[in-house]
Amino acid sequence: MNDDDRRLLQGWNDQLSPVLDENYGLVESLPRVPVCVACPMAQWYKLEGPPPKAGTEPKPPELECFCTAFHGVMYDGRRVVTACDARKDALKQQDG
Repeated sequence: MNDDDRRLLQGWNDQLSPVLDENYGLVESLPRVPVCVACPMAQWYKLEGPPPKAGTEPKPPELECFCTAFHGVMYDGRRVVTACDARKDALKQQDG
């Protein structure tokens, strides 16, 4: 996470979705934080999986984000959305 990510989280901390709020430690551990954390169009999920084999440790929990505007997964731990028209439009609609 870089300084821009920290500023984004600080500015939107009171409007984080329940999933992100309850799993803030996972958000802070992300290499980069997408603008989806501050978007009303985002649906966040916490993913946990069973151990791959008996007697092994399960994979650590991960966060994933589905965008209701683009109808697709916008954050899956690999790519990071840093600018988005759908977010800007959704914020304008909230204000208007």
